[in-house]
Amino acid sequence: MNLSKYTDLYLDKISNNKVISAIRCGLLYIVPMVMVGSFVLMILNLPIPAFQNFMNNTFGVHWRNTGLAIYKGTFDIMSLAAVISIAYAYAQSFKSVSDGLLSPFYIILCALCSYFTFNPVGEILIPANDANSSGLLTAIIVAIVSTGIYIFLFDHIRSKKKVYSYDSDSLLMDSLRNITPLFITLAIFGLTRILFDIFHCEVYIQAIVEKINGAFSSQNGGLAATVTYILVIQILWFFGIHGTNVLDSLAKTLFVSASAVNISLAMAGSAPTEIITKEFLDAFVFMGGAGCTLGLLIALLISGENSNGNRVAKYSLLPGIFNINETITYGLPIIFNPYYLIPFAMSPIVISIISYIAFRTGLVPLTAHRVEWPTPILLSGYVSTGSIAGSILQLVNLSVSVVIYLPFVKLYEKHIIRSNQKLFQELTSKLMSSDDNSVPEKVLERSDSLGSLARLLVSELEQAIDNPHNTALQLHYQPKVTSNGKVHGAEALLRWFHPKFGYLPPPIVIALCDEAGLVNKLGRWVIKTAYYQLADWNKLGHKNLSLSVNLMPKQLKEDSGLLDYLHQIIDETGILATNMEMELTENEAIDQSISTKGKLEKVRAAGINLSIDDFGMGNSSLLYIRDSYINIIKIDISLVHSVTTNHQSQEIIRSIISLCEQVDIDVVAEGVETLQQMEKLKEMGCHLFQGFLFSKALPSEDFVEYVKKHGCVR
Repeated sequence: MNLSKYTDLYLDKISNNKVISAIRCGLLYIVPMVMVGSFVLMILNLPIPAFQNFMNNTFGVHWRNTGLAIYKGTFDIMSLAAVISIAYAYAQSFKSVSDGLLSPFYIILCALCSYFTFNPVGEILIPANDANSSGLLTAIIVAIVSTGIYIFLFDHIRSKKKVYSYDSDSLLMDSLRNITPLFITLAIFGLTRILFDIFHCEVYIQAIVEKINGAFSSQNGGLAATVTYILVIQILWFFGIHGTNVLDSLAKTLFVSASAVNISLAMAGSAPTEIITKEFLDAFVFMGGAGCTLGLLIALLISGENSNGNRVAKYSLLPGIFNINETITYGLPIIFNPYYLIPFAMSPIVISIISYIAFRTGLVPLTAHRVEWPTPILLSGYVSTGSIAGSILQLVNLSVSVVIYLPFVKLYEKHIIRSNQKLFQELTSKLMSSDDNSVPEKVLERSDSLGSLARLLVSELEQAIDNPHNTALQLHYQPKVTSNGKVHGAEALLRWFHPKFGYLPPPIVIALCDEAGLVNKLGRWVIKTAYYQLADWNKLGHKNLSLSVNLMPKQLKEDSGLLDYLHQIIDETGILATNMEMELTENEAIDQSISTKGKLEKVRAAGINLSIDDFGMGNSSLLYIRDSYINIIKIDISLVHSVTTNHQSQEIIRSIISLCEQVDIDVVAEGVETLQQMEKLKEMGCHLFQGFLFSKALPSEDFVEYVKKHGCVR
């Protein structure tokens, strides 16, 4: 195994860890809040004097207060929101929650209470730094730990014998069962808070930060100190710690003071002397924000039009241009994402070295003018250096950053594809696993990733049905042939080619439509597409072909205008009703109401054929024959497959054929795969066949070629 594959598998294993996945999902939940806050932050700090003057003159100076209020309602409660969202996401991975035994509400309540319990006691409920993004790491840890403790306690301490009473409120009883887990969890966090206070943990943490600042300061702002400073910031950011804030005193000591020196010298008419300044970092290293995420945005945009990251990048590009990267940091996310640790740290380090060399060698003038951090790329490079060379250096740095990020973007996209495929397989298993007597699980109502995928598929399916130019949803046609090989007709079979998952099995499509209430819409789409296609075949000279479409029981029951729609299709296409065939599946529950029977009678009265699929394995076969609804039957595939080896199957098929001959019903053997099966069926009196021995289901063009090659019944 080569290094790339080994790295990919290792990163994939880490990324699929239950805790890491919960953190990623939790951060994604708060993306709308982050994006609103980022947009407002961008507007408030837009470095365009004309715009700021316009806003002040139009709305007055108080317009900023509205923006600041929105900022407070988004970024200033970032950690509180993360506690809620991550606790909720992590809870979904536990059986107690997925089985409905424990409501996620209690877990969220516990996580929020734990966060307040753990924070230092003071005059205010929670310090501002603990509520905003500065407290994100603490929020993540508390959300994960409190959720794990709470669910463990709920599963192991709660009474195994539930007490129910007809005169009690079920919600009250449910709440009472959650008292003990909540109390013990909060007690644990309260005790932890006491230990932190006794051992002065915050003081020690602050002392460590001061030592780090002091260690960097002693290096006098050289390249080595700057590279180390950048590395520490990136690592802290990766773990949800606002690295720039942690090392703020260092930045003021080294880089802000260096900027002041250069600006003073420039104002005095002298040449600047300091290479590494605040403008050096803001304009040439942290382009797009910490990690040079503008390079990541571009890498995401060129990685693939339909990729997940590409969509995130489109939303994040505008704020990113103004060096606001929270949307990509939390939306991709970068935080706790093992795929982006290396490029997130490496990119700013590499371009800081490139920039240092460019300034040191005189290729680019030293920064001598103050530039505010939201100033966009190219403009900030030009203004800070007073030279176009500054803008060119920014383009070089940005290109290098894109090159560094791109392979990791591709790795992450592969990981997302694998995760989606795994999720799709799980969804398929859920939809296919229910037996005839069970109630299918309501996947669209689920609040987890499985439910999100199901809702996305339904949305895409509905768009495909409504859009006549969408080629993802198609019908393929499997020939029905006579014993001499000539084409008698075809069965229209639904095919949905999904760009990510390939061809979706028709039962999955039907199950999703059934739950989403799209059965009638899909059924009509199939009817219209199929019989317009039959009309096209008629124009080519193939006028005797019959075409069957599957009629879903729910459509038969609920579509009150079905018969009128069939007449409309006949009028619009000019096809013969006798060449149309509505196919019912015997092993599906078909409504036996008077209304449904009336529809079937009217369909037959219109001259349209009615057939029953999978005949012989259900329990309503003879009812259809008795009531004269059916004039075509298709022998069940399991009987056909065993016709050459199983005597009982042979006798059943003989009985079916004999019965159908007596009541003037045509018989089709479906699923014929071998010549021996066909010969045996012919011997029994069957003369129409369908199966892989003759052809798989074909696109319309290929079906026409098949008809031309084998001929059709006259």
